[in-house]
Parts: sequence; structure tokens; C-alpha cells
Amino acid sequence: MERRVAVLIVFAVGVSSLHAVDHTLDSVWEDWKSLHGKEYTQDSEGQKRMIWEENHRFIQQHNLEEAQGKHSYKLGMNQFGDLTEEEFRETMLGLDLSSVDVSSLPVWNGTVLKAPEEWDWSRKGYVTPVKNQVIQQTHVTVSTRIPVL
Repeated sequence: MERRVAVLIVFAVGVSSLHAVDHTLDSVWEDWKSLHGKEYTQDSEGQKRMIWEENHRFIQQHNLEEAQGKHSYKLGMNQFGDLTEEEFRETMLGLDLSSVDVSSLPVWNGTVLKAPEEWDWSRKGYVTPVKNQVIQQTHVTVSTRIPVL
């Protein structure tokens, strides 16, 4: 019985240390939240902090390797730093065609034998100005590792 209790205590200590906050990053975390207007519930802040710290460590490691010539670009923390890659993909890369009227889209009739020398999609009305596609949610945000060029 004593051995089982000892194993459980060691396991509990090991699990809790996996989720320990790096307090040396406290001011960086607070500055990042302030810069990007991030606010979390008491229940979600710890999880978001851990994701952000993992992304922060990944960026720091990548930039160290870039300084050693292993990469040709640097990474930087952006407004998506508190999201996992999966959360970013689900939120930012999903294509929602539910509002598109497919009957208004052009249909290829097979008559074009040669592609034109140039084609300007903006003249056809298919290109819109660049938009910041930020999701307006208070405690759910997106993060990923995006290279800073």
C-alpha cells in the first residue's frame, strides 16, 4: 500500500510540474495580452497561458536556430499566440461556403482553347481589398507560429 501511495504522489507531482507557469515570462505575458486586447475567464487563463508559453518557447528555439543558420527566416509572436495549431486551423482556415450562391459563379463551357497572356481578376470583380480577418470573441482567440519575414 505504501508503494502505491508513493507512486501516486510522484505521479501527481510530475503531472503538476508539466503545467507549471514560467514566472519569468509574467511581464511578457501581460504585455502580450494588453497589446492584443486579450481577456480570459479565470478558468481559461491558465490553459491559454500554457499554450502561449509553448508557442513562445517554439519561437525562441526557432530564432536561435535561425541565428545559427539553420533557418532563413525568424518567427515572432502575434495575436494568435494563445492558440494551438489545431485551434488556428479550425478557426482561421475553415472555408464556409454556406453563404455563397453557387448558381452565380461562372461555369467553364470548354470553348477556351488557349489561356490568355494575362488575366486580371480584379477587373472581373473577384479580388477584394485585403482585410484583417480577426475573430471578435472575448476569451477565445487563435494562435499559431507564423514566420516574420
